[in-house]
Order: sequence, then structure tokens, then C-alpha cells
Amino acid sequence: MHRTSKPTRKCYSCLLNLGDRCWMYDCPHDQWHDRRKCPGFGNREFYSQFRAWLETPRRKSGRERRREVFLSTRHTEEHYNSVLPGWAR
Repeated sequence: MHRTSKPTRKCYSCLLNLGDRCWMYDCPHDQWHDRRKCPGFGNREFYSQFRAWLETPRRKSGRERRREVFLSTRHTEEHYNSVLPGWAR
């Protein structure tokens, strides 16, 4: 059987469903296989851990840092003349 980390249709309303994977389990399909319900589905303890994980600060990606620097610099004609001599509109 093909094992995948993608959640099943039964996971659609679970808070742990991140769309392309489950926050708690590597293979959500196995959790539903021999049970009527996944052990993480509706589990308040797992949900509280997930919410705490969401509130922890994240490292910014390089793209986010570059964007912040770009937006913080002043983009004036003097700036472009120093970067690109002879620049004019």
C-alpha cells in the first residue's frame, strides 16, 4: 500500500490538519485504518499543544528579512544615483 503523509478526507475538520500534512502524525491514514476515529481528532490535549506551538516565535526566512530591509531603506533619486551612477528618469 502507498504510504503518504497527506491527510485523508476524514481529517478535513481537524485542527491538526495543515493541508499537506498532519501536525501530529507522519501518516494520518494509518491512524484511521483500524479505528473509527483518529486518536488526535478532537483531542483537547493535542489541540492545546498545537496552539502553544503556533504562538512560539518563528525564525524569519531570508525572503522576509530582505523584504524588511528593502522597505526600511529610503528609495530616493540620491539613493539610486549612488547605486547606479548616471541613473536618471
